[in-house]
Amino acid sequence: MRIEDRPTPGTRELTIDPNTKLITDENFDSLPEPYRVGRYGYSPNKVALTFDDGPDPQWTPKILDVLKQEHATATFFLIGIQTDKFSGLAKRIYDEGNTIGNHTFTHPDVSNISAAYMKVELNLTERLFREPGGSAGDADASAVRD
Repeated sequence: MRIEDRPTPGTRELTIDPNTKLITDENFDSLPEPYRVGRYGYSPNKVALTFDDGPDPQWTPKILDVLKQEHATATFFLIGIQTDKFSGLAKRIYDEGNTIGNHTFTHPDVSNISAAYMKVELNLTERLFREPGGSAGDADASAVRD
């Protein structure tokens, strides 16, 4: 998937009655637009499985057991703080051939943080993933698989 366009606010012109102070007319110059995401890479008879906000000590092991039984893999978007707490699960995700993605360190509402803070969130998590003998990778490899 690729972000093709970012959200934009709409613009409108209001006509207000000077006596009553009420809106009497409204014209939209442009409508607000959400993110526009392009999807690429369709493959018939294939599905992409993704799991967010883990690793979770209750659900992640169950998911991994089913994936292993079915000879399937998935992408796990891990939160750094959860990965640090449950590093054994993160290692199992990686060791069993799954892809690990960065879902920030503390999972803030990214629409309300600065670009600098977002960079810190992502970088902290990447460093955790690359930690020698640590949460999800080995001494010289990233936990993120391409």
